[in-house]
Amino acid sequence: MQAASDPDPQSRPRRRGFARSLRRLGPLVGVLFLLSGGLIMLLERSLLYPAQHMKPRAELDLPPGAERWWAEHGEGRTAAHFYPGEGVSEAAPGPVVLFAHGNAEFIEDYEEAFPMYRALGVSVLLVEYRGCGHSTGRATKRGITADHLAFFDRLAADPRVDPAGIVLHGRSMGGGIVATVAAQRPAAAALILESTYTSISRIAWSLWVPGFLIRDDWDVTAALALYEGPVLIVHSEIDEVLPYAMGEANAAARPDATFHTYRLSHLNPMPSQFFRDAEAFFRANGVLPAESPTT
Repeated sequence: MQAASDPDPQSRPRRRGFARSLRRLGPLVGVLFLLSGGLIMLLERSLLYPAQHMKPRAELDLPPGAERWWAEHGEGRTAAHFYPGEGVSEAAPGPVVLFAHGNAEFIEDYEEAFPMYRALGVSVLLVEYRGCGHSTGRATKRGITADHLAFFDRLAADPRVDPAGIVLHGRSMGGGIVATVAAQRPAAAALILESTYTSISRIAWSLWVPGFLIRDDWDVTAALALYEGPVLIVHSEIDEVLPYAMGEANAAARPDATFHTYRLSHLNPMPSQFFRDAEAFFRANGVLPAESPTT
């Protein structure tokens, strides 16, 4: 039987030549990919946790009643600051907010330690990242998660704390931390995500970096699927670091979440309206007694 004619006989050598070129370039492309991937993995934690390369703030002289806590671990210890809420004592325990800050901040940056929370009788625990500020060790997802879980458990055992009233509040990078903790501590009373991303791998893909190269993928969306407690999401419409669409995506992942929008820079602190909204959220979900919020 006669073979079918090639409509373009000249294309055959060109295809063969291209195939030979691919075979020759393949190993080089693979080496370049591995090198670039290795560089990304090498730099990843420096980019995610820049505070470990920043000079720490001077240790605060904590005000009367506040306490400096430490979590001991195999790499040393991690710092935290505890500020009791007004009227809280062993005889009258109250709720507490465990706060995880942004990745280029220190707990010393929160010297006032949320006076609007404390005025409501809500204590505050500020947790440092491992390897950052006055904490020792290396900043990694595994270590940071372990430290926050340890502080959560310490709060639950503290006689001044209502163990059913532990709220997890994370800002920016800290949102991924507290979402991860909430997925592993479902007894948390509530979860607050302030100016938070959906996942680090999605951010990487948006920057043309393969997400599968990310070792410390704080995946907020996945954590929201595991945590069934009440969620408050707050995001700015003009956030120049983590776009508003990320807040919307987190809200879409939890349609039952309370979602509030503000207009301010990513680096600006939350306005006083946030604390009024947080109080209403606390009262609606049993963290505080159900009474009219302050005006």
